[in-house]
Amino acid sequence: MPFVNILQLRSSIGFYGAENVIIEIARSISSSRYNTIIGILENRHNPHTELAEIAQHHNLTSKILPCSGRFSQKVAKALRQFLFKQEIKIVHTHDYKADFYAALATCNSRIKRVATIHPWLGTDRHIKAKAYAALDKQVLRLFHRLVAISAEMYAELVQYGLPTSKLVTIENGIDLRRFASGINRNDARKEFGLPPCATVIGTIGRLSEEKGHALLIQVAAWLAADFPNLIIMIVGDGPLRWQLSNQVEALGLQKHIVFTGVRSDIPRTLAAMDLFVLPSFTEGLPMTLLEAMAAGKPIVATAAGSIPRIIRNQENGVIIQPREARPLYDALSFLIQRPSFASCLASRAQADVQVFSAKEMGNKYITLYDELLQSKSISTPA
Repeated sequence: MPFVNILQLRSSIGFYGAENVIIEIARSISSSRYNTIIGILENRHNPHTELAEIAQHHNLTSKILPCSGRFSQKVAKALRQFLFKQEIKIVHTHDYKADFYAALATCNSRIKRVATIHPWLGTDRHIKAKAYAALDKQVLRLFHRLVAISAEMYAELVQYGLPTSKLVTIENGIDLRRFASGINRNDARKEFGLPPCATVIGTIGRLSEEKGHALLIQVAAWLAADFPNLIIMIVGDGPLRWQLSNQVEALGLQKHIVFTGVRSDIPRTLAAMDLFVLPSFTEGLPMTLLEAMAAGKPIVATAAGSIPRIIRNQENGVIIQPREARPLYDALSFLIQRPSFASCLASRAQADVQVFSAKEMGNKYITLYDELLQSKSISTPA
Protein backbone atom coordinates (compact mmCIF):
# COMPACT_ATOMS: atom_id res chain seq x y z
CA MET A 1 0.00 0.00 0.00
CA PRO A 2 1.55 3.37 -1.03
CA PHE A 3 2.36 6.01 1.56
CA VAL A 4 -0.03 8.96 1.92
CA ASN A 5 1.46 12.36 2.71
CA ILE A 6 -0.21 14.50 5.36
CA LEU A 7 0.67 18.08 6.29
CA GLN A 8 0.13 19.04 9.93
CA LEU A 9 -0.06 22.84 9.79
CA ARG A 10 0.15 25.41 12.59
CA SER A 11 1.06 29.06 13.04
CA SER A 12 3.30 28.37 16.01
CA ILE A 13 3.97 30.68 18.94
CA GLY A 14 6.34 28.34 20.78
CA PHE A 15 6.02 24.78 22.00
CA TYR A 16 2.85 24.38 24.04
CA GLY A 17 -0.20 22.13 24.13
CA ALA A 18 -1.23 22.22 20.46
CA GLU A 19 2.36 21.76 19.29
CA ASN A 20 2.68 18.80 21.65
CA VAL A 21 -0.49 17.30 20.15
CA ILE A 22 0.98 17.63 16.64
CA ILE A 23 4.17 15.82 17.65
CA GLU A 24 2.21 13.05 19.37
CA ILE A 25 -0.06 12.57 16.34
CA ALA A 26 2.92 12.39 13.99
CA ARG A 27 4.80 9.92 16.17
CA SER A 28 1.78 7.73 16.92
CA ILE A 29 0.88 7.24 13.23
CA SER A 30 4.47 6.87 11.99
CA SER A 31 4.17 3.10 11.62
CA SER A 32 1.04 3.40 9.46
CA ARG A 33 0.81 4.24 5.76
CA TYR A 34 0.62 7.94 6.62
CA ASN A 35 3.76 10.05 6.24
CA THR A 36 3.65 13.28 8.23
CA ILE A 37 5.20 16.61 7.32
CA ILE A 38 4.90 19.29 9.99
CA GLY A 39 4.34 22.74 8.52
CA ILE A 40 5.03 25.88 10.56
CA LEU A 41 3.68 29.26 9.47
CA GLU A 42 6.46 31.44 10.83
CA ASN A 43 5.64 35.03 11.75
CA ARG A 44 8.69 37.00 10.60
CA HIS A 45 8.03 39.67 13.24
CA ASN A 46 7.81 37.12 16.07
CA PRO A 47 9.58 33.98 14.83
CA HIS A 48 9.21 30.68 16.67
CA THR A 49 10.85 27.52 15.35
CA GLU A 50 10.63 25.37 18.48
CA LEU A 51 8.12 23.02 16.81
CA ALA A 52 10.53 22.40 13.92
CA GLU A 53 13.42 21.81 16.33
CA ILE A 54 11.48 19.27 18.39
CA ALA A 55 10.22 17.62 15.20
CA GLN A 56 13.84 17.19 14.12
CA HIS A 57 14.67 15.69 17.53
CA HIS A 58 12.03 13.02 16.86
CA ASN A 59 13.22 12.46 13.27
CA LEU A 60 10.08 14.04 11.86
CA THR A 61 10.10 16.11 8.66
CA SER A 62 9.18 19.77 8.99
CA LYS A 63 8.82 22.77 6.70
CA ILE A 64 8.93 26.41 7.77
CA LEU A 65 6.74 28.68 5.65
CA PRO A 66 7.61 32.38 6.12
CA CYS A 67 4.61 34.56 6.87
CA SER A 68 4.48 38.34 7.24
CA GLY A 69 2.11 38.14 10.17
CA ARG A 70 -0.96 39.26 8.23
CA PHE A 71 -3.13 37.28 5.85
CA SER A 72 -1.32 37.20 2.53
CA GLN A 73 -2.20 35.81 -0.88
CA LYS A 74 1.52 35.25 -1.42
CA VAL A 75 1.66 32.85 1.55
CA ALA A 76 -1.41 30.99 0.32
CA LYS A 77 0.20 30.61 -3.11
CA ALA A 78 3.46 29.32 -1.60
CA LEU A 79 1.53 26.85 0.53
CA ARG A 80 -0.46 25.63 -2.47
CA GLN A 81 2.73 25.05 -4.46
CA PHE A 82 4.23 23.11 -1.54
CA LEU A 83 1.11 20.95 -1.18
CA PHE A 84 1.17 19.93 -4.83
CA LYS A 85 4.94 19.46 -4.97
CA GLN A 86 4.85 17.13 -1.94
CA GLU A 87 1.69 15.39 -3.19
CA ILE A 88 -0.13 16.11 0.06
CA LYS A 89 -3.46 14.29 0.25
CA ILE A 90 -4.66 15.67 3.59
CA VAL A 91 -3.88 19.00 5.23
CA HIS A 92 -4.55 18.92 8.96
CA THR A 93 -4.66 22.32 10.65
CA HIS A 94 -4.38 23.41 14.28
CA ASP A 95 -5.24 27.14 14.58
CA TYR A 96 -7.22 29.88 12.88
CA LYS A 97 -4.36 31.16 10.68
CA ALA A 98 -3.56 27.64 9.48
CA ASP A 99 -7.29 27.10 8.82
CA PHE A 100 -7.48 30.23 6.68
CA TYR A 101 -4.39 29.49 4.59
CA ALA A 102 -5.29 25.82 4.16
CA ALA A 103 -8.75 26.76 2.91
CA LEU A 104 -7.24 29.19 0.38
CA ALA A 105 -4.42 26.90 -0.73
CA THR A 106 -6.62 23.85 -1.29
CA CYS A 107 -9.45 25.65 -3.08
CA ASN A 108 -10.63 23.71 -6.17
CA SER A 109 -8.36 20.76 -5.36
CA ARG A 110 -8.87 17.18 -4.21
CA ILE A 111 -6.85 17.71 -1.03
CA LYS A 112 -8.88 16.89 2.06
CA ARG A 113 -9.07 19.40 4.90
CA VAL A 114 -9.14 18.41 8.58
CA ALA A 115 -9.01 20.84 11.51
CA THR A 116 -8.34 19.95 15.13
CA ILE A 117 -9.92 22.75 17.09
CA HIS A 118 -8.02 23.88 20.15
CA PRO A 119 -9.53 26.51 22.47
CA TRP A 120 -9.91 30.01 21.07
CA LEU A 121 -7.98 32.13 23.57
CA GLY A 122 -8.54 35.73 24.59
CA THR A 123 -12.01 36.02 23.06
CA ASP A 124 -13.44 37.25 26.36
CA ARG A 125 -10.93 40.12 26.58
CA HIS A 126 -9.62 41.16 23.18
CA ILE A 127 -11.66 42.45 20.25
CA LYS A 128 -9.08 41.21 17.72
CA ALA A 129 -9.11 37.67 19.17
CA LYS A 130 -12.91 37.66 19.12
CA ALA A 131 -12.91 38.78 15.47
CA TYR A 132 -10.40 36.07 14.47
CA ALA A 133 -12.46 33.41 16.25
CA ALA A 134 -15.62 34.57 14.47
CA LEU A 135 -13.84 34.42 11.09
CA ASP A 136 -12.43 31.00 11.93
CA LYS A 137 -15.89 29.59 12.65
CA GLN A 138 -16.91 30.55 9.11
CA VAL A 139 -13.71 29.20 7.51
CA LEU A 140 -14.14 25.88 9.33
CA ARG A 141 -17.35 25.25 7.38
CA LEU A 142 -15.12 24.72 4.33
CA PHE A 143 -13.39 21.75 5.99
CA HIS A 144 -14.28 18.10 5.45
CA ARG A 145 -13.82 17.07 9.08
CA LEU A 146 -13.66 19.03 12.34
CA VAL A 147 -12.07 17.41 15.39
CA ALA A 148 -13.08 18.45 18.90
CA ILE A 149 -10.47 17.56 21.52
CA SER A 150 -13.12 16.84 24.16
CA ALA A 151 -16.84 16.31 24.64
CA GLU A 152 -17.02 19.82 26.08
CA MET A 153 -15.43 21.29 22.96
CA TYR A 154 -17.78 19.25 20.76
CA ALA A 155 -20.81 20.76 22.54
CA GLU A 156 -19.32 24.24 22.11
CA LEU A 157 -18.84 23.72 18.37
CA VAL A 158 -22.43 22.49 17.99
CA GLN A 159 -23.56 25.60 19.83
CA TYR A 160 -21.64 27.72 17.32
CA GLY A 161 -23.68 26.12 14.54
CA LEU A 162 -20.93 24.00 12.96
CA PRO A 163 -22.42 20.98 11.16
CA THR A 164 -22.57 17.84 13.29
CA SER A 165 -22.09 15.74 10.13
CA LYS A 166 -18.48 16.96 10.06
CA LEU A 167 -17.76 16.86 13.79
CA VAL A 168 -15.90 14.09 15.60
CA THR A 169 -14.34 13.93 19.05
CA ILE A 170 -10.76 12.69 19.41
CA GLU A 171 -9.35 13.37 22.84
CA ASN A 172 -5.72 14.33 23.33
CA GLY A 173 -3.29 11.60 24.28
CA ILE A 174 0.31 11.37 25.46
CA ASP A 175 3.12 8.88 25.05
CA LEU A 176 2.79 7.08 28.37
CA ARG A 177 6.05 5.21 27.78
CA ARG A 178 8.02 8.41 28.42
CA PHE A 179 6.85 8.33 32.04
CA ALA A 180 7.29 4.60 32.68
CA SER A 181 10.91 4.74 33.84
CA GLY A 182 11.50 6.39 37.19
CA ILE A 183 13.66 9.52 37.24
CA ASN A 184 15.52 10.36 40.44
CA ARG A 185 14.01 13.48 41.97
CA ASN A 186 17.28 14.85 43.37
CA ASP A 187 19.12 14.31 40.08
CA ALA A 188 16.37 16.23 38.29
CA ARG A 189 16.54 19.03 40.85
CA LYS A 190 20.27 19.49 40.37
CA GLU A 191 19.63 20.65 36.80
CA PHE A 192 17.45 23.49 38.10
CA GLY A 193 19.56 24.31 41.16
CA LEU A 194 16.77 23.21 43.50
CA PRO A 195 17.69 21.94 46.97
CA PRO A 196 16.60 18.39 47.89
CA CYS A 197 14.79 19.63 51.02
CA ALA A 198 12.61 22.20 49.21
CA THR A 199 8.87 21.77 48.68
CA VAL A 200 8.55 22.33 44.93
CA ILE A 201 5.22 23.21 43.36
CA GLY A 202 5.39 23.30 39.57
CA THR A 203 3.26 24.45 36.69
CA ILE A 204 3.80 24.14 32.93
CA GLY A 205 2.26 26.33 30.26
CA ARG A 206 2.45 29.43 28.12
CA LEU A 207 2.96 32.58 30.17
CA SER A 208 -0.27 34.27 29.11
CA GLU A 209 -3.16 35.75 31.03
CA GLU A 210 -5.57 32.82 30.77
CA LYS A 211 -3.08 30.45 32.44
CA GLY A 212 -3.42 32.17 35.82
CA HIS A 213 0.28 32.61 36.68
CA ALA A 214 -0.24 36.04 38.24
CA LEU A 215 -2.77 34.55 40.65
CA LEU A 216 -0.38 31.71 41.48
CA ILE A 217 2.41 34.18 42.29
CA GLN A 218 0.03 36.11 44.53
CA VAL A 219 -0.79 32.89 46.38
CA ALA A 220 2.92 32.01 46.52
CA ALA A 221 3.48 35.04 48.77
CA TRP A 222 1.03 33.60 51.30
CA LEU A 223 2.44 30.08 51.04
CA ALA A 224 6.05 31.24 51.44
CA ALA A 225 5.11 32.83 54.78
CA ASP A 226 3.85 29.44 56.01
CA PHE A 227 6.39 27.19 54.27
CA PRO A 228 9.82 28.88 54.16
CA ASN A 229 11.36 26.11 52.01
CA LEU A 230 8.70 26.53 49.31
CA ILE A 231 9.71 26.99 45.66
CA ILE A 232 7.28 27.61 42.79
CA MET A 233 8.69 26.30 39.51
CA ILE A 234 7.14 28.05 36.48
CA VAL A 235 7.91 26.22 33.24
CA GLY A 236 7.23 27.96 29.92
CA ASP A 237 7.54 31.31 28.21
CA GLY A 238 5.19 33.84 26.70
CA PRO A 239 4.03 37.45 26.52
CA LEU A 240 3.72 37.91 30.30
CA ARG A 241 7.28 36.81 31.10
CA TRP A 242 8.57 40.22 32.20
CA GLN A 243 5.32 41.28 33.83
CA LEU A 244 5.39 38.16 36.00
CA SER A 245 9.08 38.71 36.82
CA ASN A 246 8.25 42.22 37.97
CA GLN A 247 5.44 40.86 40.14
CA VAL A 248 7.84 38.40 41.76
CA GLU A 249 10.32 41.21 42.47
CA ALA A 250 7.62 43.49 43.87
CA LEU A 251 6.52 40.76 46.29
CA GLY A 252 10.10 39.91 47.27
CA LEU A 253 9.70 36.31 46.10
CA GLN A 254 12.95 35.94 44.15
CA LYS A 255 14.06 33.05 46.42
CA HIS A 256 10.74 31.27 46.05
CA ILE A 257 9.96 31.55 42.31
CA VAL A 258 12.00 29.92 39.53
CA PHE A 259 11.33 30.62 35.84
CA THR A 260 12.80 27.77 33.79
CA GLY A 261 11.74 28.86 30.31
CA VAL A 262 10.44 26.32 27.81
CA ARG A 263 11.50 22.73 28.46
CA SER A 264 11.22 19.76 26.12
CA ASP A 265 12.28 17.17 28.72
CA ILE A 266 8.90 17.16 30.48
CA PRO A 267 9.26 13.81 32.33
CA ARG A 268 12.52 15.01 33.87
CA THR A 269 11.07 18.46 34.61
CA LEU A 270 8.05 16.94 36.38
CA ALA A 271 10.36 14.64 38.36
CA ALA A 272 11.75 17.71 40.15
CA MET A 273 8.30 18.67 41.48
CA ASP A 274 6.44 17.57 44.60
CA LEU A 275 3.09 18.96 43.47
CA PHE A 276 1.67 20.09 40.15
CA VAL A 277 -0.74 23.01 39.87
CA LEU A 278 -2.77 24.21 36.89
CA PRO A 279 -4.40 27.55 37.80
CA SER A 280 -5.86 28.22 34.33
CA PHE A 281 -8.93 30.38 33.74
CA THR A 282 -9.76 28.59 30.47
CA GLU A 283 -8.62 25.22 29.10
CA GLY A 284 -9.45 22.50 26.64
CA LEU A 285 -8.02 19.09 27.48
CA PRO A 286 -4.55 20.12 28.69
CA MET A 287 -1.62 17.93 27.71
CA THR A 288 0.36 19.15 30.72
CA LEU A 289 -2.33 17.84 33.05
CA LEU A 290 -2.18 14.39 31.44
CA GLU A 291 1.62 14.44 31.68
CA ALA A 292 1.54 15.38 35.37
CA MET A 293 -0.89 12.52 36.00
CA ALA A 294 1.36 10.08 34.12
CA ALA A 295 4.35 11.30 36.15
CA GLY A 296 2.51 10.47 39.38
CA LYS A 297 2.26 14.01 40.73
CA PRO A 298 -0.42 15.20 43.19
CA ILE A 299 -2.49 17.76 41.30
CA VAL A 300 -4.41 20.93 42.09
CA ALA A 301 -6.31 22.24 39.06
CA THR A 302 -9.14 24.59 38.26
CA ALA A 303 -12.56 23.54 37.02
CA ALA A 304 -11.87 24.79 33.48
CA GLY A 305 -12.71 23.03 30.21
CA SER A 306 -12.48 19.24 30.46
CA ILE A 307 -10.48 19.24 33.69
CA PRO A 308 -13.39 18.40 36.05
CA ARG A 309 -14.13 15.30 33.99
CA ILE A 310 -10.54 14.09 34.30
CA ILE A 311 -9.72 15.21 37.84
CA ARG A 312 -12.29 14.12 40.42
CA ASN A 313 -12.07 16.25 43.53
CA GLN A 314 -10.49 14.47 46.50
CA GLU A 315 -10.29 11.21 44.48
CA ASN A 316 -7.39 11.69 42.06
CA GLY A 317 -6.63 15.37 42.64
CA VAL A 318 -8.05 18.58 44.01
CA ILE A 319 -10.38 20.80 41.97
CA ILE A 320 -10.97 24.50 42.69
CA GLN A 321 -12.82 27.29 40.92
CA PRO A 322 -10.81 29.50 38.52
CA ARG A 323 -9.69 33.04 39.38
CA GLU A 324 -9.99 32.57 43.16
CA ALA A 325 -6.87 33.02 45.27
CA ARG A 326 -8.02 31.74 48.65
CA PRO A 327 -9.21 28.30 47.44
CA LEU A 328 -5.92 27.90 45.53
CA TYR A 329 -3.97 28.67 48.68
CA ASP A 330 -6.11 26.32 50.77
CA ALA A 331 -5.75 23.42 48.29
CA LEU A 332 -1.97 23.72 47.97
CA SER A 333 -1.49 24.19 51.71
CA PHE A 334 -3.73 21.17 52.37
CA LEU A 335 -1.66 18.85 50.16
CA ILE A 336 1.70 20.16 51.39
CA GLN A 337 0.69 19.24 54.93
CA ARG A 338 -0.73 15.82 53.96
CA PRO A 339 1.90 14.07 51.84
CA SER A 340 0.41 10.58 52.35
CA PHE A 341 -3.00 11.68 51.12
CA ALA A 342 -1.38 13.58 48.24
CA SER A 343 0.49 10.41 47.26
CA CYS A 344 -2.78 8.43 47.19
CA LEU A 345 -4.35 11.02 44.89
CA ALA A 346 -1.32 10.85 42.60
CA SER A 347 -1.44 7.05 42.38
CA ARG A 348 -5.11 7.11 41.38
CA ALA A 349 -4.45 9.81 38.78
CA GLN A 350 -1.59 7.79 37.34
CA ALA A 351 -3.91 4.80 36.91
CA ASP A 352 -6.71 6.93 35.42
CA VAL A 353 -4.52 8.58 32.77
CA GLN A 354 -3.79 5.26 31.05
CA VAL A 355 -6.87 5.75 28.82
CA PHE A 356 -5.36 8.96 27.38
CA SER A 357 -2.63 7.32 25.33
CA ALA A 358 -1.07 8.74 22.17
CA LYS A 359 -1.46 5.31 20.59
CA GLU A 360 -5.24 5.40 21.04
CA MET A 361 -5.39 8.99 19.78
CA GLY A 362 -3.27 8.06 16.74
CA ASN A 363 -5.48 5.09 15.89
CA LYS A 364 -8.54 7.34 15.87
CA TYR A 365 -6.83 9.82 13.55
CA ILE A 366 -5.81 6.97 11.23
CA THR A 367 -9.46 5.88 11.07
CA LEU A 368 -10.49 9.46 10.33
CA TYR A 369 -7.91 9.80 7.53
CA ASP A 370 -8.95 6.44 6.06
CA GLU A 371 -12.60 7.50 5.98
CA LEU A 372 -11.71 10.78 4.28
CA LEU A 373 -9.69 9.15 1.54
CA GLN A 374 -12.31 6.47 0.92
CA SER A 375 -15.03 9.08 0.44
CA LYS A 376 -15.48 9.97 -3.23
CA SER A 377 -16.82 13.39 -2.38
CA ILE A 378 -17.63 15.20 0.81
CA SER A 379 -19.70 18.34 0.51
CA THR A 380 -18.23 21.56 1.81
CA PRO A 381 -20.63 24.51 1.82
CA ALA A 382 -19.43 27.72 0.24
